[in-house]
Amino acid sequence: MRYSTYIGWRRACQAAVPGHKVIFEGSQARASAYIEYRGFSETHRIDVGEWTAKPGVVNIPPLLPLPPRIERLARKIFTTDKAITDWCNFPAPALDGRKPDEKLKTAAGVREVESLLNDMAYGDAM
Repeated sequence: MRYSTYIGWRRACQAAVPGHKVIFEGSQARASAYIEYRGFSETHRIDVGEWTAKPGVVNIPPLLPLPPRIERLARKIFTTDKAITDWCNFPAPALDGRKPDEKLKTAAGVREVESLLNDMAYGDAM
């Protein structure tokens, strides 16, 4: 998606990856936006957008890492990355039959998934 103002582009970059801190580099003449997340052995960088003097572009990455607070909760419940990934890709009745991964695309969805994980971690989930 294209944006005609620098401020609008920055807001759209942040909205594209809820729950993640977007890092901006550069100036209003030329800038880039990305998120970083730490895997078990290395830090990964995912580009979110690019701004030039022409309208800026925001690219929503096809596969996002879990927001940090969601990942912390998931690691309390699941013992492997595969178990977390499997859970994220399986429809959950508590999320109206939607996959947690689908819900993580919005700020409200992140809160729903966080609430469900809290319920699972502390024995309140159905």
